[in-house]
Amino acid sequence: MKYSLPSRDLIADCVEMMYNGYACDAVITLGGCDKSVPGSIMPLVRCNAVGLSFYGGAALPGKDCRIKKPDGKLADPGFVMESIG
Repeated sequence: MKYSLPSRDLIADCVEMMYNGYACDAVITLGGCDKSVPGSIMPLVRCNAVGLSFYGGAALPGKDCRIKKPDGKLADPGFVMESIG
């Protein structure tokens, strides 16, 4: 990934800005991938904040999606993750 570290820092900056902007007493974050988990924990350390960070779990694999071509043959299988949610 080209933007793995910059996106992690952007997530951390956004969480930190909202924490400071709302003047919260504590914060609860939820991360779920290799960028959002550190991005949600870094602001807790930066701000010396009271908070919890939960791991949302790994993404489930996509489902096999076979589409019939006009000639009746099955197309190459593709995996669809966006339509599951």
